[in-house]
Amino acid sequence: MRKFVKNILVLINFLLVILLLITYLSTRINPSQAWILAFIALAYPFILVLNIVFVFLWIIFRKWYFLGSLIAILIGWNALKSSIQV
Repeated sequence: MRKFVKNILVLINFLLVILLLITYLSTRINPSQAWILAFIALAYPFILVLNIVFVFLWIIFRKWYFLGSLIAILIGWNALKSSIQV
């Protein structure tokens, strides 16, 4: 049962990393050509928060899976800085 839950969490984490990378890509693509990417980009804050949660979750469980989410967040660092102003 534990392995099943871990596999589900890894799958969800992988999908969230892919979605986060798609949100970064959506700023480069014209919405009239791929309108679905514009809608995915609206979920950027939620996808980002979920990826941050997974980073902490994997660090707590001492698994190296956190690197996927962390690298995806760092790839979009400029997008993060422009959407969150300090």
